[in-house]
Amino acid sequence: MERQRALWFFISILILTSLACNAFAGQVEPGAPPPPTAVTDALLTPDSTQLLAPTATLPGEDAVEGTAVAPGTPSVTVLVDLNVRSGPGVQYSRVGFLLEGAVVPILGVDPLTGWWKVDCPPTAEGDACWISGGAQYVRAAGAEAVPTALAPPTPTPVPPSLEPGQGVLAYIDNGRLYAAYLDLTQNPPTVGQPRQLSEVGNVQQVALAPDGRRVAFVAGTSQANALSVVNVDGQGERVLAISADLPVEAVSNATGFAALIDQVQWLADAQTIAFNTAFVNLTGPGAGSQVDLWTISLDDDAPLARFPAGAGTGYVALSMRNTVLMSQAGQLARINLDGSAGQIMVQFTNINTASEYVYYPQPQWTPANGAFVAIPDADPWSAGSGAALWQIPEQGAAVLMGRIDGNVLFNPVVWTQDGSRLAYVQNLMDLAAPAPMLLLANANGQNPIMVSEALQVRFLGWSPSGADFLFAARDFWALGRVDGAQTPFGLAPGQVAGGAQWVSDSAAIVALGFPESNTWRLVSLNTTGVALELRNLSGNEALFDAWAP
Repeated sequence: MERQRALWFFISILILTSLACNAFAGQVEPGAPPPPTAVTDALLTPDSTQLLAPTATLPGEDAVEGTAVAPGTPSVTVLVDLNVRSGPGVQYSRVGFLLEGAVVPILGVDPLTGWWKVDCPPTAEGDACWISGGAQYVRAAGAEAVPTALAPPTPTPVPPSLEPGQGVLAYIDNGRLYAAYLDLTQNPPTVGQPRQLSEVGNVQQVALAPDGRRVAFVAGTSQANALSVVNVDGQGERVLAISADLPVEAVSNATGFAALIDQVQWLADAQTIAFNTAFVNLTGPGAGSQVDLWTISLDDDAPLARFPAGAGTGYVALSMRNTVLMSQAGQLARINLDGSAGQIMVQFTNINTASEYVYYPQPQWTPANGAFVAIPDADPWSAGSGAALWQIPEQGAAVLMGRIDGNVLFNPVVWTQDGSRLAYVQNLMDLAAPAPMLLLANANGQNPIMVSEALQVRFLGWSPSGADFLFAARDFWALGRVDGAQTPFGLAPGQVAGGAQWVSDSAAIVALGFPESNTWRLVSLNTTGVALELRNLSGNEALFDAWAP
């Protein structure tokens, strides 16, 4: 909490400094809307809007009244002391000022904001000068036919640096994106004041960058969506890719179909995002993966098609070295992101999902031991079915490690970060079989140990060291240890544990909620069993991501 108070004290000092630098006789520039790509005042918290709003300034000894204007030249008369900026909006830097009564030639206009591009005053910094076009601040003459002026790119705010012991929690509440700082020096971790990061609604996915300084999110509908990024302080929001701009290639007749941005993953550089797309029928049932792969850099204007439809991946897993495991129908391929060194690692018979759904195995990269993946039998619904366990290195051939029994189609096998153990839910396709069982085993599936036999049992995640784990069932959720100890927590009727994420080796965040009423709460938990409520949120599912150094 002391860190949070220090942070807000620092922000308060910044606000007061901004006001002192920009205040002049109680007059400010108008709140004319900035270009659509800018960070608007609506995206800021009430306390921080003042960082952008005040724009008039105290004149110094070098203040000027303007430049000479030839007769008949379009011009503007300044009615109040006014800032001059490098672009048409208060998000651009101040490069000078004009005193009340100054007259300057008009060079152009930005039709989106109504700001005038003018001759720069002699003391202005740079060669691009803009002033507000509000009638209470300026009066224009002969400006009916001035040309449209091209607005310079909006400045990109630098994402905030995080303090030692500070993490980030990003989540979706009622379709809106929020973030808050985690105090990881507390155990269980506490959370600071949340900030709404965007006014965009219907947010569907959220993913924190590997450095914790930005959030990627997907928002839209079941027929169109967009991928955007924003700094964790709410600055620098930007649309990276729009589904309507992406091709539909996975169906023979694309008429009536649209592309949707599907799975999203950051690359290790925290500057690039990879995604694949799905296709959807706009007039009736029908959807599926396009099995493609795109990347978009934060410095690029358009996404780059790495692998076209049919040549990409239905489920993507990227290593820290940008090695791609492409999970496709009938095979698992390994390839570098630049398209080199492509190789089929494992081939398998198409898996019967008992519906039109196409199953893509979900490989899991580990920091030092390559990737691991479980591939179900072709008919996982039959008695005696199981799954083959494979290890896939960054280089070299795949290794068949072993096999586990049961249907794991909708309960992916999860390995520890060092790849030494796995956890899985065993559903035996036998009428006489017991309830589903949660098992722990060696990485190759040997020496299984039953953790729980319960209806709707599922695994929620390993701690970083692999010594602890979280799991849930219909009536409870629990903290477990590989030595056999367990700390159970009861669930009320209709309540579920929606997901969990470890933020350290001794603490995790768990989502608990009532799906029927769309109400959830996020709690932090330490390995001694102490739980602390963090946030309440609403939605048909709990969508969140946590980052820790």
